[in-house]
Amino acid sequence: DLYTPGTDYEKYYRDAREEGVLFIKYSLNKVPTVEEDHVKVFNEYMGEELILPYDLLVLSTPLVANNDNKELAQLLKVPLEANKFFLEAHVKLRPNDFATDGIYIGGSAKWPVDITEAITQGYAAAARASRVLSHESLEVEGATSSLPEYNKSLCTGCEICIKVCPFNAIIKNEKDEIEIIEALCKGCGVCGATCTSQAIVIRHFTDDQIFSEIEAFGG
Repeated sequence: DLYTPGTDYEKYYRDAREEGVLFIKYSLNKVPTVEEDHVKVFNEYMGEELILPYDLLVLSTPLVANNDNKELAQLLKVPLEANKFFLEAHVKLRPNDFATDGIYIGGSAKWPVDITEAITQGYAAAARASRVLSHESLEVEGATSSLPEYNKSLCTGCEICIKVCPFNAIIKNEKDEIEIIEALCKGCGVCGATCTSQAIVIRHFTDDQIFSEIEAFGG
């Protein structure tokens, strides 16, 4: 049940085994206890408690996520995974990108890595950012055909749309009015689906259009 990232770490594991290093799996319900000259640990595979004498006890400190990650994630509108590390858009296809455009990630911000891997990911994130910074202007890709339409007269100011937008594309401007930043919008439709006053409607996905589609299919 011991998994290592990449072939290099697998080699380290095999070399350690050949040198006589023992790896013992234990349950969190039965954590090892440290005595004056030995450690007691319950071996799950053997089903019995082992007593391991020692001359020197060295504890390995795990790398955990920063306590400020939650606050930063809320400010940037980017997701966290179960262990509070930042979650990339796609682990294989977009490993250094967030779903939100213009924000990039690398190193131990997304999971524990060694120095070599952190440097590699840092270069990759910088390269991704340079593609944006090297242009004087950028053409927005994607969701122009399905951008939301906002009707100010119907808005009640509940701000639910601001809270649910995963791309931070809806804000309150200096006039204290709802404003949709089309350059950030991906046309996902979450704002339109949650708007209780129908002040936000997704283009080509109005209620009348959806009901017409249902009727066309015999609904």
